[in-house]
Amino acid sequence: MAYRHHSWTWTAPDLNPTEKLVLICICDHIPEVANNLNEVDVAWPSIRRIAGMVNLTDRQVTRVISSLVKKSYIERIDQYSNSGDRTVNKYKVKIQQETSENISYATQWPQALRLLREKFGTEKWQRWFSAMTPITTKDGVLKIGVPTIYHYEYINEPEKKDALLAACKESGMRVRSVQIHTVLAYSKPKSKEPTQPPKTDPPLKPDDPMSSPKNEKSDDDQLKRVAERLRKARGAK
Repeated sequence: MAYRHHSWTWTAPDLNPTEKLVLICICDHIPEVANNLNEVDVAWPSIRRIAGMVNLTDRQVTRVISSLVKKSYIERIDQYSNSGDRTVNKYKVKIQQETSENISYATQWPQALRLLREKFGTEKWQRWFSAMTPITTKDGVLKIGVPTIYHYEYINEPEKKDALLAACKESGMRVRSVQIHTVLAYSKPKSKEPTQPPKTDPPLKPDDPMSSPKNEKSDDDQLKRVAERLRKARGAK
């Protein structure tokens, strides 16, 4: 799910908790990059899959989807197989916050991502560029959100940032510059305090009677003397 879907669904004003949960679940199935313009903001999870994810019955999910359609949050697109049988429906999410200063670029952004994938290859694109999402635009400046500080540092390199701006312009966006922002708060990991070695008993000193070899010999002599006394006592009886 793109950042714009995430922020929009959480702030939907007239949805009850169940409707909001189902809408978030549908948005979570929207591909980051659409195959064509007809599939922008479109998802096709099955009723059973939605029900399993949000812990509702199939019938409850069907009722909630009908309510979302009635409130114009989604458009239900019926799908049929070649034999005429009903298949899994598609749902087009209707983003309702597109203004002059907060443009979603629903059609141009997927095209810009495709251009970046062609330039840098699928592996680099998947690792660094696929998680980007447009946040706002104002006075020709497009703000783009990335999930981590590592994405921020990589995409802000001059070569990558210039390529990103060129892809946005080539896809039809009216922008003159781009700004990268981390969407999630980042904090450096706390340095671990050096662990203290476990406390052990101090080593025995050479003159310690417990460690003295002479002490071991004296113990043996004492045992021998005790045994000798016992033998003599038994003989006297």
